[in-house]
Amino acid sequence: MRTHQNIYCRLTWRIAVAVVLFLSSAAAHAQFKLHDIEIQVCINELGNARISESRQATVGYSGSEGYITMHMKQGRKVGELSVSDDTGIQYEYVPDWDIDKSRDWKKGKCGIHNGDELCWGVGMAGERVYHVHYTITRLVKSYKDYDGFLFTFYEAASPWAQHLRITFYKEKGQFTKEDAKIWTFNHYGRFFFEDGKIVCETTQPFAKDGEKMNVMLQFKKGQFKPATTVDATFYDAVKKKALEGSSYGNEDADEGKASYDGAGAERREEHWYDEVYDEVYGWLLKIFGWGLPILALCLGWSLTSFTKKTRNIKQLFGNTSAEIQTWYRDLPLGGDLHRSAGVLYAVDSKFCNEANLRRAYILRMLYNKQLRLVQERDFKGNWEKRFYVEQPPEALPGGGPNEVYPALLQRLLYEAAGSDHILQPGELLDYAKAYPVELRPMAIMLHDNLEIKSTPLKSVTQDDVNQVFGLRKYLKEFTLSNERTLEEVYLWKGYLVFATLYGNADQVRKDMKSVIPDLKRLGNIEAMGIDDDYFDDSSYLACGLLAANMERSISYVDKYETPEERAARESRDSSGGGSSSYGGGGGSDGGGGSGFR
Repeated sequence: MRTHQNIYCRLTWRIAVAVVLFLSSAAAHAQFKLHDIEIQVCINELGNARISESRQATVGYSGSEGYITMHMKQGRKVGELSVSDDTGIQYEYVPDWDIDKSRDWKKGKCGIHNGDELCWGVGMAGERVYHVHYTITRLVKSYKDYDGFLFTFYEAASPWAQHLRITFYKEKGQFTKEDAKIWTFNHYGRFFFEDGKIVCETTQPFAKDGEKMNVMLQFKKGQFKPATTVDATFYDAVKKKALEGSSYGNEDADEGKASYDGAGAERREEHWYDEVYDEVYGWLLKIFGWGLPILALCLGWSLTSFTKKTRNIKQLFGNTSAEIQTWYRDLPLGGDLHRSAGVLYAVDSKFCNEANLRRAYILRMLYNKQLRLVQERDFKGNWEKRFYVEQPPEALPGGGPNEVYPALLQRLLYEAAGSDHILQPGELLDYAKAYPVELRPMAIMLHDNLEIKSTPLKSVTQDDVNQVFGLRKYLKEFTLSNERTLEEVYLWKGYLVFATLYGNADQVRKDMKSVIPDLKRLGNIEAMGIDDDYFDDSSYLACGLLAANMERSISYVDKYETPEERAARESRDSSGGGSSSYGGGGGSDGGGGSGFR
């Protein structure tokens, strides 16, 4: 009897432990929320894609990384990964990413696991925005009748995205209703043409694992020169399987069949060696008839572009690695953040992004007394840093974005802060949601003045590079300099602003702290405002959170439509727009799940 009691007790204990572990796991997953995903897909002439994702999330205290699984097939490859976040940090790329490393080790790092899984450390908990950039080769394929693809750009894995929007655009030219057709599957959504771009968007949140954003695009011949050629029609190879089980009508399927030349032709009886002979002969004709000339043209164009850029970089840097050899210890280009960002972006887009530029502007506004940090208690009684917004001047300054953007931002923050002029957490987004139509002109001006223009590399001078990349090198090697003067301390606030633009502000602040004892021997640096509060982490965190709220607020205003505007757009785009099919979409030849773990 006692034996049975012991077995019963052990079994009950194990069940209880299993239930606790299950509930703990569920609670841990519930800490993560994925609010919004914005994906920009730029397709070049060869059918390769440059992809930029912005993922707005609430990050919990469990788990260690975000991930995007790509499942590359049929010659596609994913690469050139770079990640940054709302704090302005540019993540360090780590080859051979190890998913078993700790959360602390993964902080500020990114990498590719098993060749096709993009990963990055989640870092600190709270409201976060991750900017993920990567490339996919051979996205568009060439078929007998059309060019196109069926690809999974998102597959829900807990936590599920509440909203997803994908914008496809050409590197050169525009998409039109006459030259492109759209189908999307496995989610509730809509799609339409807008300003020469194709937009696919969800209308309901993803509600379970496995729901997807499968996108099928079909292009008329002549728009692309894909490197991958498929010996079949687009209908037979892709579209037929995708439409099976979908809510699209037979009219769509029949239209696809009608574009297939030679449908229904019977194959003649032949021996196996005749098939082999015909197959080999057919491929030889394709290779020598038009395959090699097209390949030669593509390779020649790519090689010419690469050689030209390499030559320009070598002239500017004296090498091909885009690394400057000397320090520059003043603020580059007269302290012009926007021009400096343009120089970084012209050399290589990985050196700069708008999230870093936005945070750098906010930090400089703090140093210029346009904003002040004050301590107040939140509703729980805890002390919290908030922004006091000084009254902006009535007239906007002249000049370029370097002066105009912070003035516009100060004006918006002042209006959002209300009568006490103190900006509460989330107050900016609440203000945007309350007045989305009224804020449109302001949102457009802020966007136009923050956008990093694609500056041609040939317009960048050697002096531009010496200054912008010279300060970048100096800040990376800050502790190596043994020639320090008190005069240099006056530039430290500017150094931290530019370190934020470069994405290495945390390292620079740490380095500055380490050299303070040496500078104190030269004079009274406290009189210059250099003390422990100057390097306070919470001040930089507050600037990062304000920058993230700024991005979310402007994004909300950009996307907002009144009921009348939505009805007018849907009517205007009825010939080229439509709704997603919740079913169908089988046969996707790439992409996969993503989430946090």
